[in-house]
Amino acid sequence: MTGMGFDVEAVLRQARARGADEAELFFEATVDREFQVFGGRPESLSEVRARGLGVRVVAGGRPGFAYTTDLEVQGVLAAVEEALANARLLPPDPYLALPDPGPAGVEPDAFYSPALAGTPMERKVEMALELERMALSSDPRVRNVTRVLYSDTDRRVVVANSRGVGVEYRTSEAALQLSLVMGDGDQVQTGNGYGYARAPADLDLRGVVAQARDEASAMLGGCPVPSARVPVVFSPRAGALLLSVIARAATAEAVYKRRSFLPATPGAQVASPLVTLVDDGLLPQGHRSAPHDAEGVPCGRVEVVKEGVLASLLYDTRSGRRAGRPSTGNSRRTSFRDWPDPSSTNFYLAPGRDDPRSMVAGVEEGLYLMDLTGLSVGGANPATGDLSVAAGGRWIRRGRLERPVREVTVSGSLGELLRGVDAVGDDLQFLPLEGFWGSPSFRVKALVVSGT
Repeated sequence: MTGMGFDVEAVLRQARARGADEAELFFEATVDREFQVFGGRPESLSEVRARGLGVRVVAGGRPGFAYTTDLEVQGVLAAVEEALANARLLPPDPYLALPDPGPAGVEPDAFYSPALAGTPMERKVEMALELERMALSSDPRVRNVTRVLYSDTDRRVVVANSRGVGVEYRTSEAALQLSLVMGDGDQVQTGNGYGYARAPADLDLRGVVAQARDEASAMLGGCPVPSARVPVVFSPRAGALLLSVIARAATAEAVYKRRSFLPATPGAQVASPLVTLVDDGLLPQGHRSAPHDAEGVPCGRVEVVKEGVLASLLYDTRSGRRAGRPSTGNSRRTSFRDWPDPSSTNFYLAPGRDDPRSMVAGVEEGLYLMDLTGLSVGGANPATGDLSVAAGGRWIRRGRLERPVREVTVSGSLGELLRGVDAVGDDLQFLPLEGFWGSPSFRVKALVVSGT
């Protein structure tokens, strides 16, 4: 554990000597780069470097936290004193404790590619410009490319505590986002594409363009349909967007605070037997994959729902102690400036065996759902399970995709939706946005589609 400017073990001993029953240090160093291109030229290029330390203590059963960017010994010890002072202001927490050392996890650099740092910025800019050119020439109906965003992150983390945890790891990620506008007469439609990899050279530019082009062309000329309760086939993209809400409901903290529609006790039937929901912190290409979580607990694969039955919630150390269960390695921080909280990592619906085309072929009248909007502004409530979101897709008639559908609302409840799944496809895809969610195509027996 080098390159931090202070002796980790000495600081932990000092924290104990100054009144902490337990102490934890979370060091993070990141390099974030981002730029956009527009009209064949790069713009708004930035590189942000950050290094800092979060200090968490337990003193008299009370939690305390502080952070610092001054990594000299005196700056670190000042953060320790501040964390201890903050602990005196908070009530005791009977479930608060730091984790003990766990089994050895995967290699510290399992999710890191040195090719990220080795790729010149000029090459990254040229790649983004090439993506813009490819998008503009992908279809004569493409009128404009409104957004090409490249970003990457190189991250190093060290976690150590007074119980003997001492881990460090490094991760890298590179990402592209594309938005384009397609038109046909007076009809226009936007489309979005995303790419994610450990290093720039592994980004699939053609795949990003195809996502955006196909999304826009499939929805071009869409209009509402009469309101009806019909079968709904979710595309992988629409399914992944929905799972971003279910993932928020899957933490033990959300259940405890009554912010989840899921029950508190594993063993309840919450979905169709075809549904298995997985959170995998070690997914090879996962956006949130890491050898250890924010407390130094090894990450792993957690089946939240197994064949329709609630098997486990997502726990950090504190929420696990409250429930009498071990941590699942699901503690997360947005940065060294924040407390750790339980969170999903790479959350997905396990693929089934159905051919996505057969799901559509089995529907007499229904909706092939391609996009959902408004999920994060109340359209889907993880606390109550209520669902009412703006949607778009293609209408299904006699087993075939027909006209595009826009300006409709899909409503019901998340519980009803999960229990109503009657087919799951074999075409698992992931969506890298603020989190990393994945879904294959799946079909729900019936939901209310409100249009004209």
